[in-house]
This record gives sequence, structure tokens and C-alpha cells, in this order.
Amino acid sequence: MVHLIPILILNPFVTLDGPAHLYNAVLIDQLIKGDSSHIAEVFVFNSFPEPNWIGHAIMVLFLQVFSSLVAEKLLQLFIVIATAWGFRLLVKAMDPGRTPWIAWFVFPLLYNFTFLLGFYNFSVGIALLLVGIAWWLTNTDHALSVRQWILVGLWAGLLYFSHLVVFLIGMGLAGLIILFRKQDFSWEFRIKNAVVLVVCCFPWIALTLAYLLKSGSTGFRGDVVHLSSKKLFEDLFQARMLIAYEPQQELVLTRLYSQFLLLMFSLGVIKRSISPVFIVFLLNAAVAIAMYFLMPDSMAGGGILSVRLLLWLIISVVLLLVASRLPEAYARPGAWISAALSCLLMYMHAPDQFYLSRDARRFIATANQIPHKAFVLPLNYSGNWLHSNFPAYVGAINGSLVWDNYEANEGVFPLHWQKGMNPELHLGNHVSSSRPCVSIASSESLTGIALSHVLVWKRNGIPEDSCSLDVQRQLIEGFDQIQGDDPSVFRLRAGSSVR
Repeated sequence: MVHLIPILILNPFVTLDGPAHLYNAVLIDQLIKGDSSHIAEVFVFNSFPEPNWIGHAIMVLFLQVFSSLVAEKLLQLFIVIATAWGFRLLVKAMDPGRTPWIAWFVFPLLYNFTFLLGFYNFSVGIALLLVGIAWWLTNTDHALSVRQWILVGLWAGLLYFSHLVVFLIGMGLAGLIILFRKQDFSWEFRIKNAVVLVVCCFPWIALTLAYLLKSGSTGFRGDVVHLSSKKLFEDLFQARMLIAYEPQQELVLTRLYSQFLLLMFSLGVIKRSISPVFIVFLLNAAVAIAMYFLMPDSMAGGGILSVRLLLWLIISVVLLLVASRLPEAYARPGAWISAALSCLLMYMHAPDQFYLSRDARRFIATANQIPHKAFVLPLNYSGNWLHSNFPAYVGAINGSLVWDNYEANEGVFPLHWQKGMNPELHLGNHVSSSRPCVSIASSESLTGIALSHVLVWKRNGIPEDSCSLDVQRQLIEGFDQIQGDDPSVFRLRAGSSVR
């Protein structure tokens, strides 16, 4: 329960991309329901079944009953609870009959960097992966029924629609369990089951190949990025997947976590009592190491892969400890140390999360000033990268259309811009710059859509330049200010002309 407190007490609990994912879930919901002429002018569904749907789909389901902010909160709670529960299930499935103290080792990983970045699809995928592998271990000590194989195919589909990396890990680990878990199974039986696994998962394997062919080798915004070996080793020994807000402060705890895990691993090697699944999870850890050091940080339309692979590598190391049957004399104190480190990390993150939540509430309050179906231009002068998607809360709450949607730019999410509607083409650089240059008149001329409102965030104290002076001129000529505090809100003046 302690690990649910940050999400329960903060409204909203802010992640970097969370507001954008919530906003797109609201857009998807409105497009599905058909009451969305203003949205259909600007957005269209991606024709390819992209592997970034599951977080959006879950929030769309929640939106049928709950408000948008509650829908996001329920998804966040689901991720934390399902990850912890799935890890415990897997630990118990790997070594039945033992007290699963080592399941507590997952606690520091719950509020990891990727979750705090708002990578909801990937985070849901990790939870589903853990639950699915636990079921797989429990049920593959005998031949599976047709119904069970169908469930395997559905599980693989859920992994595909969460994240390709998670899907590939899941299929690889399932295959390792088939081939190496049961020594008394004939190789003919093992290979037959491996073939059936491929057949059941073939639609998702085919979609993966189609996605890779479509995306090519280029990564996030066209770059293929390989981190240096030095950087990868530094991230490994500093537990980079746990660092969220203040690296220099958090390094004290994250390095301690790495040293603690190294100590536990050493004890596991020395005191090991090999379980029947040891070879499976040894091979899994070897594959995780290879993926971490060999795969690019950015490829096939995606980015920030290395820290995700590092998270899986650490999970794999802990699972190898389970397979090594770390004695309870070490597992029990290790569990309490893990819980303590996790609580200290949450305590360290708390001030930043409170400040982010406070700032986000300003945008949430602002949503009341803007009508449904408004077209809103956000101008963000903040130097805080965690503020990047705050304007999305306005669209998520009141159904207005915000001219900033990074998901629609990237081509790997459920929605695309309609042709010619990408604001980076008709408005200016406000999506990518904290010193925006925009042309409101040009946007209206090219799209036929008049901007009804402008949000200005953290403008005070910014030195004047030609762009800021021109933005100020456009607002004076065409808009009335209806809210002065951050974010400032400007409404299009009736009969005005912006040049």
C-alpha cells in the first residue's frame, strides 16, 4: 500500500508524457463516438496497427465511466499494482513452496524512470509480461489444450500492442521455457511446442516484421543512436533506470541499490541451490545483457530504448537470484533493504512530484476558461522539460483541440495529423522550442481554422527577442487576456485581424 500513496494523494500524479497519452485517449474516445467534427478535421486514425495502443485503450475503457483525470490515475495504479503482483506470481511460479521474500526486490523498480516518463504502454507491457510468464511456467509442465494455446496467442497480442521490445522478450522467454525447462521432455515434444507457439503468435510476429519494414532502421526523429560502452556501464552501475529528477542527489541511493544487488547476486552464486528453471533464467539474463549492450538506444521509430533494456536486465538478474534459490537468511534482509531503498527513493522524489502536480493543477483549472471544441495554441516558455506536455491536460479535460500533440508527429501512435494539419508546418516552432516563433495568421490561412485561445506559460522574466516581441504584437492585435496568472489565457477578439 505504501507504494500507492504518491498516486493516490497527488492529483494529478504527473509524468512527462502522461498528459499527452491521456489527451490522445480522449481524442480516440471522441473519434470513436462520432461527436468530434472539430477533431476529425485535424486527426485521423493510424492505418497501421501500431504497437503503442494498450495504455490508450485501457484509458478509453475507463473514460466510459470516469473522468479523464481519474482514468489516468486508474491506469497508473494498475501499472504499479500489476507489476508488483505479476512479479510475486512469477517468483512463486519459479520456486513453489518457498516464502517469496525476494518478490520484495521489485519495490524499488515500481517508480522507475520509464514509468515516471509516462511510458504507459511499455509499463503495462512489463506487468503483462510478468503475469504471463508466471502463468506459462505454471501450465507448461504438461501439454496445453487448444483453449490454453488461444490464451497464449491473446497474451502475445497484448504484448505486441504494448511495446515491441516487451513482445520480443516475452516470446523469447516463452521459447526458452519450452526448450530448456523440462529435462524429461523429449526434444521432439519441445520442438513441437515451440512450433505451436510460433503458429499461435504468428499474426503478431508478422505485424512485427511489417512494422520493422515500415519503420526501417531510423530511430526517434530519424536518428539511429548507439550509446557508448562507457555510458552503458555507467548507467548499469548507477542504476540509471531509477534516476528521475535530480541525478546528483539520487545517485547516492541508486549506486547503493546497484551495490546491494551486486552483493545479493554474489551471495546467490556462492550459496546457490539450482532450481529446475535455473538454465532458463540464466539464458534469459544472458540475452538481456546482450540486448542492453548491443541494441541501439534509438531505432525503428523508437527512442530511449537503453534504459528500458536496463530495467529488464535488472529484473532478469533478480529472477536469476530466484532460480538460484537465494537462501532465506539472505533473501529476508534483502527484502527489507529493498523496501527501505524504495521508500527512500519515493521520499526523495516527493518534492519534485508535489511541484509538478501543483503546476499541472494550474492548467487543469484553466480548462474551465476554455469552451469545448476550442482550438488552443500553447506557448511554453518554461525551461523545465517536465512541463512539455502540460497543455494536453486542457484538451483532456474539456475536449478542446490543443495545437501540440507529439504523438501525432511521430507516426508510431494511434493518431496522425490530417494532411497539412501538423502545427510544425503551419504555425511555427512552438512544439520544439521554449522561445517560440509563431504566425497565427499563417496558420489560419493554411488550415482554414481560426485559433480561438492562446495559453502562455512561464513568459514572465524571459528576455525579449524578436520572436517574443512578435508574439506579443499578435496577441495585442487579435486577442483579449481573460486570465493573468500562469498560464495566461487569451481569447480571440470578435472581428479582430491578426497579421
